Amino acid sequence: MTKRLNLALPSRSVERLERLKGMTEAGSITEVVKDALKTYDSLVNHLKDGSTFEVIKPDGSRVSVEFVV
Repeated sequence: MTKRLNLALPSRSVERLERLKGMTEAGSITEVVKDALKTYDSLVNHLKDGSTFEVIKPDGSRVSVEFVV
């Protein structure tokens, strides 16, 4: 089942979506939003289970990442 949603977003958010569309070679903003929702769902589930996240930078250093959800 598909449900159509109408969103009112500030121009800055639309610019972010357009930028992400280009960076990810997504076919549409809808695809960007769908992928973002899947990613957010996965992130929330991992955080709920007590997982933590870190980024490994190109120089090999590690940085702990905090998410506000």
